[in-house]
Amino acid sequence: MAVIKKFLISRQTIIGHHPSKWKSIYFHIPKQSSSHNSGPWILHLAKCISFNNTNIQHNYMPVIRKTQYKELMMDQIIINAVEVFKTPPTVTTNDTVQ
Repeated sequence: MAVIKKFLISRQTIIGHHPSKWKSIYFHIPKQSSSHNSGPWILHLAKCISFNNTNIQHNYMPVIRKTQYKELMMDQIIINAVEVFKTPPTVTTNDTVQ
């Protein structure tokens, strides 16, 4: 963690943002329970925190994976996709979202 913090401080100082302006955010983060979703889950957590959305639930994974795929293909972040995650989707047994 110290290495990451040092890197972030160095980078932020270079681009003119002083680390003293950083805020700590504390909220409950649901545990990601399957090993095959860990990468998309961490990316989703970072995105939600960036957009100040702390209502994060693991049952969004089918939509999260599809959204991240679209973002990669379009080479841009879908900002309004975070709004979709504020209400839980209905997930069927075959892992599709309605």
